[in-house]
Amino acid sequence: MNLFLTKENVAIHYKTKGSGYPIILLHGVFQDMDVFEPLIKKLSKNYQVISIDLRGHGLSDTPHDSRVDDYISDIQQLLNALFINSAYVIGLELGATIATGLTYKNPDLINGMVLINPTDNHSTFPDNRIYDRHADEIRT
Repeated sequence: MNLFLTKENVAIHYKTKGSGYPIILLHGVFQDMDVFEPLIKKLSKNYQVISIDLRGHGLSDTPHDSRVDDYISDIQQLLNALFINSAYVIGLELGATIATGLTYKNPDLINGMVLINPTDNHSTFPDNRIYDRHADEIRT
């Protein structure tokens, strides 16, 4: 079991599998990294897959009152610790919201993203402008 301790002392559970260009997997609410297990098996043949239990999910700590920016910060810190400075990201539901914010805040870090069933409530997005600008693309 791999645990990363954030600067806020939140333990984040993660796994890496495979080698090659990194792909980050971000699950939805009430899920954990296991939701991606079939995808991890396939992608890890050609990529380094980093699956994360978001704070409050799976084996990660559950701090009080987490926000989207907290999830983004956790992922940024983990990627820095793993010396990853460029990656793809796949986000499911809440993970799609986090992936969007991560990409918006780190355009040089994320080279591509796949959003699966993203939330349509753009008030939860870290910055409404990115949602408004790409809403039609996100919905397709």
